Amino acid sequence: MYLYVGNRSAVLRRLVDIGLHISGVLCPQGSWLERDALQFALPFASFGSKAQALELIKQSRFDVLVSCGCPYILPITALKEQFPNAKFVNIHPSFLPDLRGADPIRGAILYRRDSGVTCHHMDDGVDTGAIISQLPIKYFDGLDARLLYSMCFKLEPIVFEAALKRNFARCESVPRELEGGPICFSAAPTEARYRQDESAEDLVARLRAYNTPGRGLEFVVRGVCYRAFGGEVMDGTAAFDRFDQAAHGEIMAVSGGQIVVKHKGSAIRLGNINPTPRSDLAGSMVEP
Repeated sequence: MYLYVGNRSAVLRRLVDIGLHISGVLCPQGSWLERDALQFALPFASFGSKAQALELIKQSRFDVLVSCGCPYILPITALKEQFPNAKFVNIHPSFLPDLRGADPIRGAILYRRDSGVTCHHMDDGVDTGAIISQLPIKYFDGLDARLLYSMCFKLEPIVFEAALKRNFARCESVPRELEGGPICFSAAPTEARYRQDESAEDLVARLRAYNTPGRGLEFVVRGVCYRAFGGEVMDGTAAFDRFDQAAHGEIMAVSGGQIVVKHKGSAIRLGNINPTPRSDLAGSMVEP
Protein backbone atom coordinates (compact mmCIF):
# COMPACT_ATOMS: atom_id res chain seq x y z
CA MET A 1 0.00 0.00 0.00
CA TYR A 2 1.48 3.32 -1.14
CA LEU A 3 1.05 6.89 0.10
CA TYR A 4 2.17 9.56 -2.38
CA VAL A 5 3.35 12.94 -1.06
CA GLY A 6 4.54 15.68 -3.40
CA ASN A 7 3.84 18.19 -6.15
CA ARG A 8 4.61 16.30 -9.38
CA SER A 9 2.48 13.78 -11.24
CA ALA A 10 4.80 11.67 -13.43
CA VAL A 11 5.85 9.21 -10.69
CA LEU A 12 2.27 9.00 -9.42
CA ARG A 13 1.11 8.16 -12.92
CA ARG A 14 3.71 5.37 -13.07
CA LEU A 15 2.41 3.95 -9.76
CA VAL A 16 -1.09 3.92 -11.26
CA ASP A 17 0.08 2.34 -14.54
CA ILE A 18 1.95 -0.42 -12.68
CA GLY A 19 -1.21 -1.18 -10.72
CA LEU A 20 0.07 -0.46 -7.23
CA HIS A 21 -2.45 0.01 -4.42
CA ILE A 22 -2.39 3.75 -3.61
CA SER A 23 -4.04 4.59 -0.31
CA GLY A 24 -3.86 8.35 -0.78
CA VAL A 25 -2.29 11.35 -2.46
CA LEU A 26 -1.12 14.36 -0.42
CA CYS A 27 0.09 17.50 -2.18
CA PRO A 28 0.87 21.15 -1.42
CA GLN A 29 -1.92 23.64 -1.95
CA GLY A 30 -1.57 25.44 -5.29
CA SER A 31 0.75 22.81 -6.77
CA TRP A 32 0.52 21.32 -10.25
CA LEU A 33 -0.46 18.00 -8.73
CA GLU A 34 -3.36 19.58 -6.85
CA ARG A 35 -4.69 20.87 -10.18
CA ASP A 36 -4.21 17.44 -11.79
CA ALA A 37 -5.41 15.31 -8.86
CA LEU A 38 -8.99 14.73 -10.00
CA GLN A 39 -7.90 12.85 -13.12
CA PHE A 40 -6.37 10.10 -10.95
CA ALA A 41 -9.60 9.28 -9.09
CA LEU A 42 -7.65 8.57 -5.89
CA PRO A 43 -8.19 9.60 -2.25
CA PHE A 44 -6.71 13.08 -2.17
CA ALA A 45 -5.94 15.88 0.30
CA SER A 46 -3.87 19.06 0.16
CA PHE A 47 -1.84 20.80 2.84
CA GLY A 48 -0.68 24.36 3.42
CA SER A 49 1.94 23.80 6.11
CA LYS A 50 4.36 21.20 7.43
CA ALA A 51 2.11 20.62 10.44
CA GLN A 52 -0.86 19.89 8.16
CA ALA A 53 1.23 17.55 6.02
CA LEU A 54 2.40 15.60 9.06
CA GLU A 55 -1.11 15.30 10.44
CA LEU A 56 -2.39 13.93 7.13
CA ILE A 57 0.47 11.43 6.97
CA LYS A 58 -0.24 10.25 10.51
CA GLN A 59 -3.88 9.70 9.60
CA SER A 60 -2.95 7.57 6.56
CA ARG A 61 -2.30 3.87 6.06
CA PHE A 62 0.70 2.79 4.00
CA ASP A 63 3.58 0.36 3.65
CA VAL A 64 5.63 2.71 1.46
CA LEU A 65 5.58 6.51 1.51
CA VAL A 66 6.78 7.94 -1.80
CA SER A 67 7.93 11.56 -1.67
CA CYS A 68 8.35 13.42 -4.96
CA GLY A 69 8.45 17.18 -4.60
CA CYS A 70 7.41 17.35 -0.95
CA PRO A 71 8.49 20.85 0.18
CA TYR A 72 9.34 19.82 3.75
CA ILE A 73 11.99 17.75 5.50
CA LEU A 74 9.91 15.11 7.25
CA PRO A 75 10.82 13.79 10.75
CA ILE A 76 11.37 10.23 9.61
CA THR A 77 12.61 8.90 12.94
CA ALA A 78 9.44 10.12 14.65
CA LEU A 79 7.20 8.81 11.85
CA LYS A 80 8.81 5.37 12.09
CA GLU A 81 7.65 5.16 15.70
CA GLN A 82 4.08 5.14 14.39
CA PHE A 83 4.90 3.21 11.18
CA PRO A 84 7.76 0.88 12.24
CA ASN A 85 7.48 -1.43 9.23
CA ALA A 86 7.00 1.23 6.56
CA LYS A 87 9.54 2.33 3.96
CA PHE A 88 10.05 6.04 3.27
CA VAL A 89 11.58 6.86 -0.14
CA ASN A 90 12.20 10.13 -1.95
CA ILE A 91 12.73 10.97 -5.62
CA HIS A 92 15.32 13.76 -5.88
CA PRO A 93 16.34 15.54 -9.13
CA SER A 94 20.12 15.24 -8.82
CA PHE A 95 22.78 12.55 -8.92
CA LEU A 96 23.24 12.23 -5.16
CA PRO A 97 25.25 12.71 -3.05
CA ASP A 98 25.90 15.87 -5.08
CA LEU A 99 23.36 18.72 -5.16
CA ARG A 100 21.33 17.93 -2.10
CA GLY A 101 18.79 20.57 -1.06
CA ALA A 102 15.69 22.34 -2.35
CA ASP A 103 17.06 23.67 -5.66
CA PRO A 104 19.39 21.06 -7.18
CA ILE A 105 18.46 21.88 -10.78
CA ARG A 106 19.31 25.57 -10.45
CA GLY A 107 22.46 24.57 -8.56
CA ALA A 108 23.53 22.26 -11.38
CA ILE A 109 23.36 25.14 -13.87
CA LEU A 110 24.99 27.73 -11.59
CA TYR A 111 27.93 25.47 -10.71
CA ARG A 112 28.11 23.58 -14.05
CA ARG A 113 27.68 20.22 -12.30
CA ASP A 114 26.44 16.92 -13.66
CA SER A 115 22.88 16.22 -12.59
CA GLY A 116 20.42 13.34 -12.71
CA VAL A 117 17.70 11.68 -10.65
CA THR A 118 18.02 9.56 -7.50
CA CYS A 119 15.60 7.44 -5.49
CA HIS A 120 16.83 7.14 -1.91
CA HIS A 121 15.67 6.13 1.54
CA MET A 122 14.60 9.07 3.67
CA ASP A 123 16.13 9.95 7.01
CA ASP A 124 16.02 13.10 9.14
CA GLY A 125 18.67 14.84 7.02
CA VAL A 126 18.45 16.76 3.75
CA ASP A 127 18.63 14.11 0.99
CA THR A 128 21.17 12.08 2.98
CA GLY A 129 19.51 8.66 3.06
CA ALA A 130 20.87 5.52 1.41
CA ILE A 131 20.68 5.49 -2.39
CA ILE A 132 18.46 2.88 -4.05
CA SER A 133 18.64 3.74 -7.77
CA GLN A 134 19.77 6.67 -9.91
CA LEU A 135 20.46 7.86 -13.45
CA PRO A 136 22.91 10.62 -14.46
CA ILE A 137 22.56 13.65 -16.75
CA LYS A 138 25.84 15.14 -17.97
CA TYR A 139 26.23 18.92 -17.90
CA PHE A 140 26.85 20.58 -21.28
CA ASP A 141 27.37 24.15 -22.43
CA GLY A 142 24.04 25.86 -23.04
CA LEU A 143 22.05 23.65 -20.66
CA ASP A 144 19.45 25.71 -18.82
CA ALA A 145 16.99 25.13 -15.99
CA ARG A 146 13.92 24.77 -18.21
CA LEU A 147 15.51 21.95 -20.19
CA LEU A 148 17.05 20.27 -17.15
CA TYR A 149 13.72 20.30 -15.27
CA SER A 150 12.12 18.54 -18.25
CA MET A 151 14.92 15.98 -18.51
CA CYS A 152 14.85 15.18 -14.79
CA PHE A 153 11.07 14.88 -14.61
CA LYS A 154 11.10 12.38 -17.49
CA LEU A 155 13.66 10.25 -15.65
CA GLU A 156 11.86 10.28 -12.29
CA PRO A 157 9.34 7.48 -13.04
CA ILE A 158 12.10 5.37 -14.61
CA VAL A 159 14.29 5.70 -11.53
CA PHE A 160 11.32 4.96 -9.24
CA GLU A 161 10.43 1.79 -11.14
CA ALA A 162 14.05 0.65 -10.95
CA ALA A 163 13.92 1.13 -7.17
CA LEU A 164 10.63 -0.78 -6.99
CA LYS A 165 12.17 -3.73 -8.86
CA ARG A 166 14.91 -3.79 -6.23
CA ASN A 167 12.21 -3.84 -3.52
CA PHE A 168 13.79 -0.57 -2.38
CA ALA A 169 17.02 -2.26 -1.33
CA ARG A 170 19.95 0.14 -1.05
CA CYS A 171 22.57 -0.07 -3.76
CA GLU A 172 26.28 -0.26 -3.08
CA SER A 173 27.26 2.70 -5.25
CA VAL A 174 30.85 3.45 -6.20
CA PRO A 175 32.06 6.70 -4.56
CA ARG A 176 32.57 9.51 -7.10
CA GLU A 177 35.32 12.10 -7.06
CA LEU A 178 33.61 15.52 -6.97
CA GLU A 179 35.65 18.68 -7.34
CA GLY A 180 35.33 20.53 -4.05
CA GLY A 181 33.18 17.70 -2.67
CA PRO A 182 29.39 17.32 -2.89
CA ILE A 183 27.35 20.48 -2.44
CA CYS A 184 23.92 21.31 -1.04
CA PHE A 185 22.02 24.09 -2.76
CA SER A 186 18.83 25.84 -1.67
CA ALA A 187 18.39 29.16 -3.45
CA ALA A 188 18.12 32.42 -1.51
CA PRO A 189 15.84 35.18 -2.91
CA THR A 190 18.90 37.19 -3.97
CA GLU A 191 20.30 34.37 -6.13
CA ALA A 192 18.22 35.43 -9.13
CA ARG A 193 19.56 39.01 -9.24
CA TYR A 194 22.06 40.56 -11.66
CA ARG A 195 25.46 40.69 -9.99
CA GLN A 196 27.94 43.36 -10.98
CA ASP A 197 30.91 41.55 -9.46
CA GLU A 198 30.75 38.18 -11.23
CA SER A 199 32.25 37.19 -14.57
CA ALA A 200 30.26 37.39 -17.80
CA GLU A 201 30.19 33.59 -17.98
CA ASP A 202 28.91 33.27 -14.40
CA LEU A 203 26.23 35.90 -15.06
CA VAL A 204 24.96 33.97 -18.08
CA ALA A 205 24.98 30.76 -16.01
CA ARG A 206 22.84 32.58 -13.42
CA LEU A 207 20.48 33.68 -16.19
CA ARG A 208 20.14 30.10 -17.44
CA ALA A 209 19.57 28.83 -13.90
CA TYR A 210 16.59 31.16 -13.43
CA ASN A 211 14.98 31.19 -16.88
CA THR A 212 11.89 29.27 -15.73
CA PRO A 213 8.39 30.82 -15.85
CA GLY A 214 7.75 33.19 -12.97
CA ARG A 215 11.46 33.67 -12.15
CA GLY A 216 13.95 35.20 -14.58
CA LEU A 217 17.17 37.10 -13.90
CA GLU A 218 16.22 40.31 -12.09
CA PHE A 219 17.90 43.63 -12.87
CA VAL A 220 16.98 47.24 -12.19
CA VAL A 221 17.30 50.22 -14.55
CA ARG A 222 16.05 53.69 -13.61
CA GLY A 223 14.22 52.26 -10.63
CA VAL A 224 12.25 49.72 -12.69
CA CYS A 225 12.74 45.98 -12.02
CA TYR A 226 13.01 43.81 -15.15
CA ARG A 227 13.33 40.05 -15.59
CA ALA A 228 15.32 38.45 -18.40
CA PHE A 229 14.64 34.86 -19.52
CA GLY A 230 17.26 34.47 -22.23
CA GLY A 231 20.69 35.72 -23.22
CA GLU A 232 24.32 35.00 -23.95
CA VAL A 233 27.83 36.43 -24.08
CA MET A 234 28.21 37.94 -27.54
CA ASP A 235 31.19 37.13 -29.73
CA GLY A 236 32.17 40.69 -30.64
CA THR A 237 31.79 44.29 -29.57
CA ALA A 238 32.76 46.17 -32.76
CA ALA A 239 29.11 46.86 -33.66
CA PHE A 240 28.67 49.10 -30.62
CA ASP A 241 29.84 52.70 -30.74
CA ARG A 242 32.14 53.75 -27.88
CA PHE A 243 32.08 50.28 -26.35
CA ASP A 244 35.62 50.69 -25.04
CA GLN A 245 34.70 53.96 -23.32
CA ALA A 246 31.44 52.64 -21.85
CA ALA A 247 31.19 51.96 -18.13
CA HIS A 248 30.73 48.54 -16.58
CA GLY A 249 26.97 47.89 -16.45
CA GLU A 250 26.08 50.40 -19.17
CA ILE A 251 23.34 49.47 -21.65
CA MET A 252 24.75 49.69 -25.18
CA ALA A 253 21.64 48.86 -27.21
CA VAL A 254 17.92 48.21 -26.80
CA SER A 255 15.80 46.44 -29.41
CA GLY A 256 12.76 44.19 -29.55
CA GLY A 257 12.55 43.18 -25.89
CA GLN A 258 16.26 42.73 -25.44
CA ILE A 259 19.25 44.77 -24.34
CA VAL A 260 23.01 44.56 -24.70
CA VAL A 261 24.95 45.50 -21.60
CA LYS A 262 28.70 45.91 -21.08
CA HIS A 263 29.78 43.56 -18.34
CA LYS A 264 33.39 42.90 -17.32
CA GLY A 265 34.62 43.94 -20.77
CA SER A 266 32.16 41.67 -22.61
CA ALA A 267 28.89 42.38 -24.38
CA ILE A 268 26.02 40.40 -22.87
CA ARG A 269 22.65 40.11 -24.56
CA LEU A 270 19.69 39.85 -22.20
CA GLY A 271 16.50 38.83 -23.98
CA ASN A 272 12.85 37.85 -23.45
CA ILE A 273 12.65 40.71 -20.95
CA ASN A 274 9.52 41.51 -18.97
CA PRO A 275 8.37 44.27 -18.98
CA THR A 276 9.62 45.19 -22.43
CA PRO A 277 12.44 47.73 -22.05
CA ARG A 278 11.98 51.14 -23.68
CA SER A 279 14.36 52.17 -26.45
CA ASP A 280 15.51 55.24 -24.49
CA LEU A 281 17.24 53.02 -21.92
CA ALA A 282 20.35 52.94 -24.12
CA GLY A 283 23.12 54.67 -22.20
CA SER A 284 21.51 53.93 -18.84
CA MET A 285 23.20 51.89 -16.12
CA VAL A 286 22.09 48.58 -14.65
CA GLU A 287 21.84 49.40 -10.95
CA PRO A 288 24.03 47.44 -8.51
